[in-house]
Amino acid sequence: MKTKVLMTACCMLMLGCCLTGCKEDEEEKVPLTGITVNPTSLTMAVGDKRTIAATPIPENATDVQFSWVSKSPAIATVSQAGEVEAKTVSAAGTDIEVRCGEIVATVHVTVAEAVIALERIAVEKGNPGEALTAPYEVEIILGEVLKLTPKPVPANSTQTDFGWTTDPETTDILSVNNVNGVVSALTRGEAHVVVTESESGKTARIKVTVLPKVLTGIALSPDKEATTLKVGQHEDFTATPVPEG
Repeated sequence: MKTKVLMTACCMLMLGCCLTGCKEDEEEKVPLTGITVNPTSLTMAVGDKRTIAATPIPENATDVQFSWVSKSPAIATVSQAGEVEAKTVSAAGTDIEVRCGEIVATVHVTVAEAVIALERIAVEKGNPGEALTAPYEVEIILGEVLKLTPKPVPANSTQTDFGWTTDPETTDILSVNNVNGVVSALTRGEAHVVVTESESGKTARIKVTVLPKVLTGIALSPDKEATTLKVGQHEDFTATPVPEG
C-alpha cells in the first residue's frame, strides 16, 4: 500500500514538473512587433559601402532572424549582414528591406555620382575663353561687358556649383551677373569680383580695372566745316569727345 502511494506521488510530482516546464517555455517566447533601422535613409556615391543596423522591437523578442533584400540590385545591393553597396547613379533610388516573418522595415537609398573634390578654380575671359594666370587680373573699357568663366581643377571635378559676387563697396564701378559671370563696367576705377563654388567653399578673386573709352574723334557743336568771321566777331564752339566718357 505504501509503495502504491509513493508511486502515485512521484507520478504527480513528475507531471507537475512537466507542466511547469512547458509553462516556463511558453513564457520565455517574446513575439516580435517591429524592426527599427539605422539609418532610415542613405545617400551614397557609386562604389560606397554602408552598413544598416536592424534592431528588433522589443529588443528581447525571441526567434528573430533577419533577411535582407534590395528592390533594385542594379542600383544598390545588400548582403545578409546589412551591408549596402551603391552600384549605379539613381536620383529615384531604391528600397532596402529587412524582414523577419511578416514584419518589414525599409531604408531608402539614393545613389549619386562619386564626389571628385575641387582643388582650385581657374578663370577664363572672353568668348571663346582665354585662360588667365594667377593672380587673376583683367581690364575692361568703360561701358563694355566682359564674360568671365570659371573652370574646375581638376576638370572632372563634380563640385561645379559656381556663383559670382563683387565687393559691396565697389558696386558703383562694376556689376557682375551672379549666374553667368558677365561683368559690366559702370565707371572708371578698380574693383574685384569673386567666384565661389558652394559645395567646396573654394574661391577665386579677380581684379578688374575699368579703363576710359578710347577716343576715336571729336564732335563740334555747332557742326560746321567752316565759318567766316569779321574782325571783332566771335563764335563759340563746344568740343565733345567721341565716344563720350
